[in-house]
Amino acid sequence: MAFKSRFCSTLVVGGLLALTGLAAQGQTQKVAYYTTKWFYTGGHIVEWNDTTGRAVNLDTRGAMPGGFTLEADGKRVLTYDRPFSSLSSDTDRCGQVVQTRRDVSQAIYRSLDSHRGIGKTQITHVITKTWLDGCDAGKTEQVPDDGTVPFLRHPLRIRTPIDDVTAGGVSLAGFAEQPIAVTDDGAEIRLTPVDTAALSGVPGSVTFEQSGNQYPVSLSAQGWLVISLPSGPRAYRRMAVDPKTGHEIWLMGDMQGDQLKWVTQVEMIKPQAGASFGTTPDIAHRWLSSIRFPGSRFGFALYADGTGDTCNKAPPARWGCGFPLTWQLDGTTLQFHQQRTSYERIRLWEPLARTGNKQWMYETLTYHYPDGSTQPAIVRRLNYYTDEGPSQPPAR
Repeated sequence: MAFKSRFCSTLVVGGLLALTGLAAQGQTQKVAYYTTKWFYTGGHIVEWNDTTGRAVNLDTRGAMPGGFTLEADGKRVLTYDRPFSSLSSDTDRCGQVVQTRRDVSQAIYRSLDSHRGIGKTQITHVITKTWLDGCDAGKTEQVPDDGTVPFLRHPLRIRTPIDDVTAGGVSLAGFAEQPIAVTDDGAEIRLTPVDTAALSGVPGSVTFEQSGNQYPVSLSAQGWLVISLPSGPRAYRRMAVDPKTGHEIWLMGDMQGDQLKWVTQVEMIKPQAGASFGTTPDIAHRWLSSIRFPGSRFGFALYADGTGDTCNKAPPARWGCGFPLTWQLDGTTLQFHQQRTSYERIRLWEPLARTGNKQWMYETLTYHYPDGSTQPAIVRRLNYYTDEGPSQPPAR
């Protein structure tokens, strides 16, 4: 059956576009894979060469070449030339916290639609865990990967229109100005704050709201917006827009010359003029974060007396709340204060837009210690919370 999503790779209101997949065998094609599951950082590009049976995966870790086979059921099994390894910790059978290594050796791409190459792809990985010390030192085991988060596949030859951006006079929330560090685990996107950028037109300039800095911006022949930052060129390409919520999915990566060094998926939204959380009756609601954890959702219950609770929502609709907080408005920014034993957690919500029951914002979380020092726990990120209606304070 044909895959349908409210995300469109055109800006035609009410229209849905099936995303064309891989071209006929014998061709080379770059295909983007990204997900509409908010806050899942799995966006990447694969260049498939059916003639040579070679492919290059580009993600936050950079370029990872390998060979692939096309199975009878249509699956593409990509075997990396060198497995991607990462270190972590785990508890062994003796109860000790020890170091382990995870090696990703293969990625398996399976189309989920009846028409070859159109729409939706399931991606699973072959992962081996090796225990490096402790009671299980030297032991290896396979790590299950069920590929529950589906990806949209989008050949880069199909361009999502950006006429509204190139014409100028538009701002987008979600751009990053600061340098992005790259470690053995890849580009550290989550440690890089985001900001609103105003575009004068393309080619033209882009101005970041917080710093006031202005940089040249151009459009590459491949359809990428390229911002000339002091740290080097940074490229963005719009992939999809949800016409109901305004949620935009882009690819982003730093460049060396005219080549991407790495790439990832980022989210954007157009800020609304005069955005705010409203008055106390509007704020004293239950707010459910777009971020999902296995088996539950995270959020807050805010009350009209300036207090609130941190909450989780488990299926089907059960809210569990604890960890009291206080809240207050500072201009249009909503501040949360939560006292811990040895520090205070201060969370900031900066309103950006309201679409239906979704409140878009910049969100930060900082730990404040008695000696005056601070520690960022969540750098400024784009997020939305779903307004689930008025809340009532529990008996304390």
